[in-house]
Amino acid sequence: FFSKGCSRTGPGDDFRGVGVARWSAPGDLLAPRTDGPVTADPELLFGAGSFQPEAAVLRVGSGADATLYAWDCHEIASLAFQCRLGRAPEARVDAPSAWTFWTGSAWSATAPPAILFRSAGSVLTVSWNAALGRYLAITGGWGADAVYYRTAPAPEGPWSSERVLFEVERPVVAGLWSLFAHHHPGWDRDDGA
Repeated sequence: FFSKGCSRTGPGDDFRGVGVARWSAPGDLLAPRTDGPVTADPELLFGAGSFQPEAAVLRVGSGADATLYAWDCHEIASLAFQCRLGRAPEARVDAPSAWTFWTGSAWSATAPPAILFRSAGSVLTVSWNAALGRYLAITGGWGADAVYYRTAPAPEGPWSSERVLFEVERPVVAGLWSLFAHHHPGWDRDDGA
């Protein structure tokens, strides 16, 4: 996924939306669309003000059966974020009609997505943790002195409350906190135990 917008020297940015870019080899950047645009910009999958799948992406399954789950965590108040979930078959992730959204009780292509949870940060990493037998979400936060986690039996939840995974030292430069905390499942030992 990529975001498109314009930064300004004054207040606010001109956010345009989110699109999907695919490539098969370095230098072969493509942004195919398989059905009509939902925005004025044909590169974009979701326009400004709609679902913005930028917080985390999780691939479940393999081959032709793979599904991408994507989280949208947007700010609702100073340093408070709420997260929503959408999904699409990996083969059709660039088609707006392929997306469905978790409503809190079912997947729907038309109903608005439900709030899964509130978070300290807008950047998540979500992965399957074999040792826990659950999905694991890791996040930091603006101004946070900790990295947080929560777990769920399925990508759509129900998610546990946010808990402190570990505390971090305050940075030398004010404002550089644990915002971009990530879990790297490839570095796990013993299935993430």
